[in-house]
Amino acid sequence: MILVVFLVGVIYISIIASFFYGWEKLQRFETTISDASDVFTSIIVPVRDEEENIKLLLDDLTSQNYPLEQFEIILVDDHSSDNSVQLAKEYPASNLKIQTLPTDSNGKKAALRLGIQEAKGELIITTDADCRRGSGWLGTIVSCYLQTKPVMILAPVLPIKKPRNGLADCLSLEYFSLIGSTAGSAAINRPVMSNGANLAFSRNVYSDIEPVYQQNEIPSGDDVFALLKLKKTYPGKICYLKSPEAAVSTCLSKNITSFFKQRGRWTSKARYYKDTDVIFTALCVLSVNILLVYTLGFGIFLHDFTYFIVLMVIKSLIDFPFLYRVTSFFNQTRLMLWFPLVQSVYFLYVCITIFIAAFLPNSWKNRKI
Repeated sequence: MILVVFLVGVIYISIIASFFYGWEKLQRFETTISDASDVFTSIIVPVRDEEENIKLLLDDLTSQNYPLEQFEIILVDDHSSDNSVQLAKEYPASNLKIQTLPTDSNGKKAALRLGIQEAKGELIITTDADCRRGSGWLGTIVSCYLQTKPVMILAPVLPIKKPRNGLADCLSLEYFSLIGSTAGSAAINRPVMSNGANLAFSRNVYSDIEPVYQQNEIPSGDDVFALLKLKKTYPGKICYLKSPEAAVSTCLSKNITSFFKQRGRWTSKARYYKDTDVIFTALCVLSVNILLVYTLGFGIFLHDFTYFIVLMVIKSLIDFPFLYRVTSFFNQTRLMLWFPLVQSVYFLYVCITIFIAAFLPNSWKNRKI
């Protein structure tokens, strides 16, 4: 048993250490190009029942430090049942376009496909209606596009803690582990995840990923599938934008139930992944967490928790410094106070999420997926 514990632990450390190396290798991006506004950009936002957020979204986008005539905002309504579209139509923005999905089409992929087809920009940016962003967001992304010449840019998605309490802090810490893994894996040219709430790509490569947005049998996952397609077609041309100015912020799940449903939706897409980096990483993370559950049960039954403690210590030896560096970059190191609690239950969360993804139906905004 001890050999299995050490073997699984060493493999896990190797993977997370490679992400850690990638994170440290990435330099903080500084906007230095003055002619960034020369790039006409299209911002695509799928919208479904977002009347509470639509004005804040448009306020953020029209307040960018970027010429209004050099970007367009395309909202694509996915059959909203509230007042989202009417509020958008009343908003005074000359560069705002509103599209509506036809009755025989629905879902985020369809909305993005329609928005991209209508887009005129050299650079396409996708984001979510419930996200907030600062005034330098657009200019920073465009500057990165000009400086690094990537085919795709992955940018940070930060959690907004409302209300601010212990549960929100714990969920936030888990979120930062995803940010670090996304950035670190991209930095070593082995990206394994992305987030469509803050994603950009060159219009020139849309033909390569257009089939992703036509996969109606897989209702979500456009961001990761597009990433993996471009990763295979254009190796080394995907970058992570390590910059707080390029970040968007999104609200955390309101409670544990909605949190597990969200993670279940994300995990349910994994069965369709064929990328070896993604599969190997997922199996390794799953193995170490299942082994923690097993050694815990073994310890309870035999009153000997040695194996569980050893594996937990091995895992924490890499998780703690990695998370500390990621949270410190975004000035959120106080979240590390919750590390012992999060680490002590994280393996249970992973196993529960796998069960939800495998056996329970998923839904999003009253729509079964």
